[in-house]
Amino acid sequence: MSVSVVPSVRKLAAIAGLLFGFASAACSYAQSINELKLVTSIRPLALMQADLGLGWQEPLVPVGVTPHDFSLRASHMKRLQEADLVIWLGPEIEPYLTKIMARKADHQQLILTADRLAEEHEEHEEHEEHEEHEEHEEHEEHGDHAGHDHGSLHPWASPDFARDAMAAMVEKAIALEPTLENDLAARWQQLEAKLLQQEAQWQQYFKQHEVAYITYHDALGPYETSMSITGLGSIADESGSQSGVKNLKQIFDLIEADKVACILVDAEANQALLNKVAAQGIEAVEIDLLAWQVKPGEDNLWRYFDGLGKSLEQCELAHNH
Repeated sequence: MSVSVVPSVRKLAAIAGLLFGFASAACSYAQSINELKLVTSIRPLALMQADLGLGWQEPLVPVGVTPHDFSLRASHMKRLQEADLVIWLGPEIEPYLTKIMARKADHQQLILTADRLAEEHEEHEEHEEHEEHEEHEEHEEHGDHAGHDHGSLHPWASPDFARDAMAAMVEKAIALEPTLENDLAARWQQLEAKLLQQEAQWQQYFKQHEVAYITYHDALGPYETSMSITGLGSIADESGSQSGVKNLKQIFDLIEADKVACILVDAEANQALLNKVAAQGIEAVEIDLLAWQVKPGEDNLWRYFDGLGKSLEQCELAHNH
């Protein structure tokens, strides 16, 4: 014997009303997002924007071009002029934007520098209750802003910087479009917790495993600061300029003494020099500093930092083998 349960008209109406409410809220949020014209300068910032649910927009600097080599075209100028908000890293790191951004209103740009974000973070902390400090004690231990590499030309490689940058994006987006506040706040709370957990896991890994590496490009400093690790040297300095003979000899001496497991190779590496290093018998491991290999989707920033950690992990594994 089967029993047929037929929902009452009142229940069906209530369910329909609830579904309509959800659909309307989602539609309203999507409309608010679509109406905001956001422009980011580089791919890691675009990935942060996408993680926050602010939509994916191709950054100004395309895959295959480094920020050091980039110059604005007419199409870029148009995007910048029409943008409600431009998110960039300031004139020291991105001088190609300095002139046009000087003509952009302050409320239409978000300049993400380590110094500025650290100051804003400290001001925010001063206004928090003591209980909130205790709840975030672990975050304070792992994200000491006094340890930020403030002079770095690659600050996005720091998990601490990235989280502060995303928090600043949330605040700026809400100021431009207040209807986004609840959705953005909820999304950011979940993201922050996940990123903090990831950072703590990699920090624990590096405490327990020795990684022995050199870098082609001295651009990993912000990540190294966060993870309390140090490379054995680099072929090119932070700006990409190749070092002299004396520095190369020191690197080759370390390799000959079997103290180096691998060389971390990023997009700006000079192949001729890499061939000389490879001839010494150490492994070349690719590291995706500019996030060229991170396809837009879910957990973009998490995948970016996981990639950095796994590149370094290969150095430890190669050293043990």
